Amino acid sequence: MVPTFSQHRVDVTSGVFQNHMSPSDCGGDISMLTNADEVNLVKRMMIKCADVSNPTRPLKMCVEWARRIAEEYFTQTDEEKANHLPVVMPMFDRTSCSIPKSQMGFVDFIINDMFEAWDAFIDMPEMLYHLRSNYQYWKDLEEKGVTSLGDISLKQPCSLSPIPNLPNIPEKHSNAY
Repeated sequence: MVPTFSQHRVDVTSGVFQNHMSPSDCGGDISMLTNADEVNLVKRMMIKCADVSNPTRPLKMCVEWARRIAEEYFTQTDEEKANHLPVVMPMFDRTSCSIPKSQMGFVDFIINDMFEAWDAFIDMPEMLYHLRSNYQYWKDLEEKGVTSLGDISLKQPCSLSPIPNLPNIPEKHSNAY
């Protein structure tokens, strides 16, 4: 069963994550998680994080997928209105939606806590770096009044620097991909 968005808030504060157990606590071997509920929680969180990971990707990918997802939601809202159906996501009205605000709200409400907990568990600082950098990008656009899908472009000034001080991947893991 794939967890719902509301379930993820329970997940990030329960079980393995609440006890601050991480792969490093197990000598890097998550098979040391002996409780089936802990293993299932880790698997559920991994699936949920993968599902909503767009804000943790490099900026170019983040913006492109934010545009695609917004267009999908705009189309859904358009069709609901055209067919006189209840509008499920009224904030995704293409005439009034602020893409930067929607992205920042998504990060604030859904992503931040979940990825902070996930990072504490698996230690992937590049995810949090991209999350924070992308959030700042959206905030900068919002402050400049760039809100519509058509206005959003990577040509907007953006002062991103390289990812600072990321740990080197140990040699034994470098061929794991």
